[in-house]
Amino acid sequence: MRKHFDKQSRKQVVMSFKTVSMISKALHPDSKPSDHDRAEAFKAFSGWKADRNAAER
Repeated sequence: MRKHFDKQSRKQVVMSFKTVSMISKALHPDSKPSDHDRAEAFKAFSGWKADRNAAER
């Protein structure tokens, strides 16, 4: 399933499974992520956003 999701994400400029998982873990109310984990999730989101904007141009 992960391979399929990642393959589709490259075609449709959707987040990779890894990025979605990282952000979900950082935002989940039952989770207590470290500052490092939250920073990594933010970096992953920011990188995805930059790639997405570049692909749309």
